[in-house]
Amino acid sequence: MVMNISSFLPKKDESQYPGSFKRSNAAMIDMLIVLLIRSVVAQFLGVLFVNDVIKKFLLDFKEKFGTDSFKNIPTHVEFMVNHEVFSSVIMFYLIVIFSGALYYAYFNSSAWQATLGKRAMKIVMTKDGRDPKVNFGSALSHYLLSVLPFVYIFYLVGFK
Repeated sequence: MVMNISSFLPKKDESQYPGSFKRSNAAMIDMLIVLLIRSVVAQFLGVLFVNDVIKKFLLDFKEKFGTDSFKNIPTHVEFMVNHEVFSSVIMFYLIVIFSGALYYAYFNSSAWQATLGKRAMKIVMTKDGRDPKVNFGSALSHYLLSVLPFVYIFYLVGFK
């Protein structure tokens, strides 16, 4: 299964690959939309869920160690990793990141076969084969594989 990104053409059997200008503009529009979606999701989760957990962590930390400042010493790190704040914050970030993945997967597998940015630039996403329509699983895996190089770069920068 190979996926292509094609421009709209009057005839369905012809396809043309969009240039870098169109693709860059579509990506920029989509990044702004995903930034807005992730901001709303983060605010919503923060107000309902994470703020209370962080407040509880700070109170528990001050009660146990008698200080407000966190230091990179084994007892402080162990306390944080074993506290519910650790798993809560990891879940918070995963949900915020996954909200962007859902945006790309949903719109690329919709009847439009394009995200809002691609739609604005008249680009559609297709796959080779008998059925050119992209399903949700394919669109989600396409997004996850497209961000994989950036995950590796963050790993290199953060841990080397």
